[in-house]
Amino acid sequence: MTDDDKLSAGGLKYTRLGLLSLFAWLLWGGVCFQLMEQVVRTLLPLQLRSIGATNAHMALVMTAIPGILGFFVGPAVSYRSDRSTHPWGRRKPYIVFTMPFLCLFLASIGFVEDIAGFFRGWDFLQRRGIPPYAVTIAWVGFLVLGFQFFNEFVNSVWWYLFRDVVPEAYFGRFAGLSRVVGAIGGFVWNLYIFPHAETHAREIYVWITLLYFVGFGLMCWRIKEERHKPSEEDASEQKPSILRQGRNYVRECFGHPVYVWGYIGTVFDYFGNGLVFVGILFAKQLGITLEQLGVFGAFMGIANLIATYPAGIFADRFHPIRLCLITGTVTLVTPLLGYLFYQDWPSYMLLGLLWFPVQQIGQVSGAVLIMRVYPKKRYGQFCSCNGMIRGLSQMGGALLGAYILDRLQDYRFYLLYNGALNLGTLVCTFIVYYYWKKCGGDNYVAPLKEDA
Repeated sequence: MTDDDKLSAGGLKYTRLGLLSLFAWLLWGGVCFQLMEQVVRTLLPLQLRSIGATNAHMALVMTAIPGILGFFVGPAVSYRSDRSTHPWGRRKPYIVFTMPFLCLFLASIGFVEDIAGFFRGWDFLQRRGIPPYAVTIAWVGFLVLGFQFFNEFVNSVWWYLFRDVVPEAYFGRFAGLSRVVGAIGGFVWNLYIFPHAETHAREIYVWITLLYFVGFGLMCWRIKEERHKPSEEDASEQKPSILRQGRNYVRECFGHPVYVWGYIGTVFDYFGNGLVFVGILFAKQLGITLEQLGVFGAFMGIANLIATYPAGIFADRFHPIRLCLITGTVTLVTPLLGYLFYQDWPSYMLLGLLWFPVQQIGQVSGAVLIMRVYPKKRYGQFCSCNGMIRGLSQMGGALLGAYILDRLQDYRFYLLYNGALNLGTLVCTFIVYYYWKKCGGDNYVAPLKEDA
């Protein structure tokens, strides 16, 4: 591969300075996107707990709703995005046109107590004996539904933008740098913002919303996408029927075992991730304060900062699937150690320093693996299929896990639950590796049904 090929992404040609500028804007957009999602993921469980929500309520609001939307909205957006011929590109229009609505719902979640308080005074609700906390939870659910609906447009195409504009020779480095910058953002979040989550939630929602609107908007303005020219198949399907779109979708996405076994691995992986909110609640069960959690998150950011960029370099040189096999093997042991030895703040800190960097390396490798395995031509479509399966898995895992937790009343169970699922993920990764070798290994060409 020549230097010109290494600095090209389809029809986009970069100089080294241009590539640095591209990375800078994408990484800045990544920070804004990360903080936007972080504020809901970390503040909302505390808000729900403060109004008396159960684990089942939290699983419904934080996991089931996004999972349902991901199942219906994500594939439709991705299918149309892959075939878009908009002058701005295939991805940016879906981000820009939904951004105002997303920001409106996001900021409103910070004012949910004021909104719910207005409706709690209605005689209509009081006469029917509806408790105040139920009104609040209902409004939280509505606002989260609106936020997640518009965020699904962004979340669907944001990850495809990298694949379209970043040269393939730099996928791993970009993924590593993305994690490094994310770790820096996480350091700032955990050390300076998160400790105030229970006292200044409203202000945090407002400022993060403004940062996302301005910062993400600037990134979209500065990044250039290649305009997609439809293939003969696309040209013949300007207005395909819903049935034909669905048939094409299934035929292409499930057309080879290398993809099917990857989807099965996603089921195992995200069945455990559906209970991600349990981490904060488990820490509080151990008597760990929010300030200590902030310090823990800051140190994790430093550990990840050290580990992730080298992981990206190794992923570029030795292929990410090999790193996935290594990190997947290590993560079989770490949940069991946590179950046995998590007792207090020092043990939580020590084991976390051992566990989290390996987990982050695995996430970097997994992100690059998807970019290297799925076909670029239909990258959004394949990612949406994976995302749909991921959403269903999160929803099912969250509801089942929350049901068990509400009866056990012990968040430590989550560690064993997650460890057992890691084994399933690892087995599927080995099978993907087998089919990857059959498709060329290091000279892999993504099989696509329409090309067969």
